[in-house]
Amino acid sequence: MQTAIDIYFVILWVGAGGYLLLLFVFIAGWLKTEEFQTSEPQRKPKVSIVVAVRNEEENLPAFLKSLVSQNYPSGNMEIIIVDDHSEDDTYEILKRESEKAGNLTVLKATGKGKKAAVAQGFSAASGELVVTTDADCIPGKTWISTMVACYAEKKPLLILGPVVYANEKGFLQKFFSLDFISLVASGAGSQGMKLPLSGNAANMAISGRIVKEIVSMNEGQSFASGDDVFLLHYVAKKYGPGSVCFLKSRQAIVETAPPAGLKEFVLQRIRWGSKAVGYKMLWPKVVAVVVFLFNLMLFTTLAAGFFRPELWILYALLVLMKFLADYPLLKGFSVFTFKEGLLKYAFPFEIIYPVYLTVTALLSMVVPYTWKGRRGLR
Repeated sequence: MQTAIDIYFVILWVGAGGYLLLLFVFIAGWLKTEEFQTSEPQRKPKVSIVVAVRNEEENLPAFLKSLVSQNYPSGNMEIIIVDDHSEDDTYEILKRESEKAGNLTVLKATGKGKKAAVAQGFSAASGELVVTTDADCIPGKTWISTMVACYAEKKPLLILGPVVYANEKGFLQKFFSLDFISLVASGAGSQGMKLPLSGNAANMAISGRIVKEIVSMNEGQSFASGDDVFLLHYVAKKYGPGSVCFLKSRQAIVETAPPAGLKEFVLQRIRWGSKAVGYKMLWPKVVAVVVFLFNLMLFTTLAAGFFRPELWILYALLVLMKFLADYPLLKGFSVFTFKEGLLKYAFPFEIIYPVYLTVTALLSMVVPYTWKGRRGLR
């Protein structure tokens, strides 16, 4: 019995120490990343905006308006939207809009799943810079021009842009938003230290000269999603971490809607978590293992408190330690993205987080799910 307790505490403190080191890296990387000073790009290359859609009829009006409102010459933009076998009026709406907008091309997906649809869009793209987002997103009007300015100045092969949830309602959606902030901020901070970790396809840009190569890449091919994280890992592994940059600019923020409810949120996080087994780079594997291990031990400590109540004191102290470690990064990214109002929910978020992360991580290993009407397609 004593041996088991000793092993438990060793794993707990190793996990805690590893977690603190990770947060140090993320915070240092975030502080190291200078805010990009947006300027009008002198050269305006052709930009392809590639979007895969499925059952998005409700989101299309606002989304398409945000694209045509860009302060970038419409003649230098092509919008390629691939409809992934929608079961509503998405395709019909897009076809009508394409007749009004000369730079909008609508394709019917030949494969199934978002990754296949994105690859089809990439194959059709002819821009010097290829930008991706989702139909449930709203980019600001300076989004494309800021991406182009970053591309011209820094000459990266891959640009990761900031994404946040918008119009959160109630405590649950505020919890979802803080969780999303922690994910995006960790990826941004990690990239700041030249340690590629994660990106979000809702706001990415790829140099046109490697797009055709990306279409045929095999990274993560057994996963129907993961077009963002596997793309990032592929580019960083082949061309070096310096070929990727995080665009720290408020002018490039893309907003998206939070999950409507708990079920949608859990299914989304299970879908995201299931991709971790496909990581081929060491750093993302280390981060995934350390974060899961530490939160699993916190969850175990909380559960064990029902049998040994004194462990709840230990749990409270560990949660406080985690909160103090997480807060600088949460605050830095929240202030940057105008979401500082969420910070008052940060400590309650920390109390719940170990339970949610442990449960969703374990479920992602065993539970199939339905997404946009499809069972098991990610």
